[in-house]
Amino acid sequence: MTIIMKSFAKIDDVQVEKKIRSPQTGYLSLGMDMTDVRCLIVGGGRIAARKAATLLGANASVTVLSPAISEGLSFNIESEKVRWIRSEYRSEYLNGYDFIIAATSNPAINIEIGTEARRCGKLYCVVSSGRFSQVIFPAAFKSDNLTVAVHSNGTNCRRSKAVRDRIKAYMNQLDDRLEELTMFGFDRTNLSREDFSRLKEFENTIAKNNPAQDKILVLATCQRWECYVQNGDARQSIRDILSQLENFAGTFKTSIYYKNSYTAYYHLLNICLGLDSPLTGETEIVNQIKDSVKKWIVSESSQMYKTFSSAILSAKKIRQTTGLTAERNCWASEIASLVNKSLGNVKSARILVVGNGNISRSSIYKLINAGHKVVNFSRHIEKQNSDYQIHHTDKIENFLNNADILIICSELTPKALVSVEHYKKTSNLLIIDIEGYGNILGCQGGGNYLGFNEIPQIKLTADEIKTIADARLKAVEQTLIWYSSRKAVKPPGGIIRIGARQSLLSKVQIAEIKKFLKTLADDINLEEVFIDTPCDRDKKTPLPEIKDDDFFTRDIDRALLEGRIDIAVHSAKDLPQKLATGLTVIAVMPSIAPWDCLVSKNNVPLKSLPKWAIIGTSSITRKENVIRLRSDIEVADIRGNVPNRIEQLDAGKFDALILACAGLVRLGLTDRIAEVFSEKVFPSTLGQGSLALVVRNDDVELMEFLKPLDLSRSSLAR
Repeated sequence: MTIIMKSFAKIDDVQVEKKIRSPQTGYLSLGMDMTDVRCLIVGGGRIAARKAATLLGANASVTVLSPAISEGLSFNIESEKVRWIRSEYRSEYLNGYDFIIAATSNPAINIEIGTEARRCGKLYCVVSSGRFSQVIFPAAFKSDNLTVAVHSNGTNCRRSKAVRDRIKAYMNQLDDRLEELTMFGFDRTNLSREDFSRLKEFENTIAKNNPAQDKILVLATCQRWECYVQNGDARQSIRDILSQLENFAGTFKTSIYYKNSYTAYYHLLNICLGLDSPLTGETEIVNQIKDSVKKWIVSESSQMYKTFSSAILSAKKIRQTTGLTAERNCWASEIASLVNKSLGNVKSARILVVGNGNISRSSIYKLINAGHKVVNFSRHIEKQNSDYQIHHTDKIENFLNNADILIICSELTPKALVSVEHYKKTSNLLIIDIEGYGNILGCQGGGNYLGFNEIPQIKLTADEIKTIADARLKAVEQTLIWYSSRKAVKPPGGIIRIGARQSLLSKVQIAEIKKFLKTLADDINLEEVFIDTPCDRDKKTPLPEIKDDDFFTRDIDRALLEGRIDIAVHSAKDLPQKLATGLTVIAVMPSIAPWDCLVSKNNVPLKSLPKWAIIGTSSITRKENVIRLRSDIEVADIRGNVPNRIEQLDAGKFDALILACAGLVRLGLTDRIAEVFSEKVFPSTLGQGSLALVVRNDDVELMEFLKPLDLSRSSLAR
């Protein structure tokens, strides 16, 4: 750790009273060994958490004094890395410490703490604005044995961070080891068993034909097969691997997806968070990723190892801060829940589980603890478990006659597949399959079958929707931080004017975009411009009667063409099919919450609404979805922004509304959500929950700056 310390001679009362330092007073830059230095942080908020993390990284001994702590501190306190004194500040607590950090939310208390620390002859840092500190923390980063620290003598922390980030990006550009991240992959749910088996076999060909260590990683899970490449010419390497794949296995019928640079990292981060899974927020995926890293990456100093470690660590922090770590966000819990639901009043069942991986083992323990009799099968019986016996998968036919449920978490042998297929034709065996045998077992004879996409049965709640949205926003933020740490991001000069509608929701959306732009370049100069649009003026005409598809965007785009604004922010679902000449969509942000939901009086769900209840919506698609689910419901047109529509509901004009979850999340109105509809039951509009940024075609500098925000569309040109 590097601490910046102002040297001083004799401490006397005059120095104590002179709290504010003149701009001419500088700080001496020192490198200081903080090992076992006793540090007291007074305060338990976000800044205190950051200071604690910095000091722990320098091997200091850290104690936090505060009546309450933030989530950022809780992990280190629970793991006993940080000691917590749960109390308000009193001066006697300073005894026994060498370095005091005053980080409360009250500037006056912080100055008081700093003054008392100085009287006691201790080093101290006051986090409040103003030059009150004897010690300041610089904006720093470390690369191998080199540490770069930037400070502004306590006058402008934001500028220090911006300079630090630019130096870091510049050094990364000079580093020969900085390599591009690119990937391609297949959605496994669209692959046949045969195609997936060929991809598994092809992994050996990749390893054989591409001997460069630590440059390639294959991630194969129950949902995807993906190949990541990170080297000096990653795109060409991807093309070479695809040619090898075509020679090895022929052309695949299913579509392939490509991502590179920031889109590849964002995709990886979403996988780590379980946000790219039917079971949103699942936790088992992290161990699968770690296993792939162990298999393919040897050196911890390689760029690929650092990239995956960064994504895993960022995902861990996001889960901790958003609460995306609930017990039900795992396949084992979901499988156990399905089993109990299917058995009804049966207390103990005979269950066969194929596989001995993380999901299999977790499921087995949950089922055994619930009182069920579990028999485990695997192709690798040499890996026996001390808690239960593992049989070879070929032996499964000997156990089928007495089985109630078969759970498939790993590949069946050909012999076992024939046995299961034959038995299922004449039985009521429930098969829970996350391995992808739907084309064989899902359409045969009697019995019940639940495939990978049918397994998640629990509906998302309003609180979970908010958690998922928060996690998705933080994933974007972390991606931009990762990108800006690797490339010098220079913001356009002058003031950048961002334009949007005048509604409260639009103002929240602009704030969201501004935060991302500040993440890319903290010193960017932004200005908000709110524009009156036709949809704000005309709140009576039913939307189906409006023929112009630029009804929501026309006036904002006109302001963009006329130079009154530089960026237009639209809801992606409102974009016209063709933009005005001279404009382009430079970025489409990921959706924070693509689902539709029901808002009703007393939070009554759709199935419990009385006959001929009136539901308000302006969308033809939503009307069709409602009528398909409840033909005895009346659907009526409604206009107005989200708060206005809720006012109409509360006034008794409607019994319920169909609204987008994203709008309610952004407005802090998730408590009004009565029911969240799944995409299968209630398909939503394309682009729902996403924001689109539109700019002028000739604004090349701004277009280049905004590209990293285009996280929903980018692909690798072949």
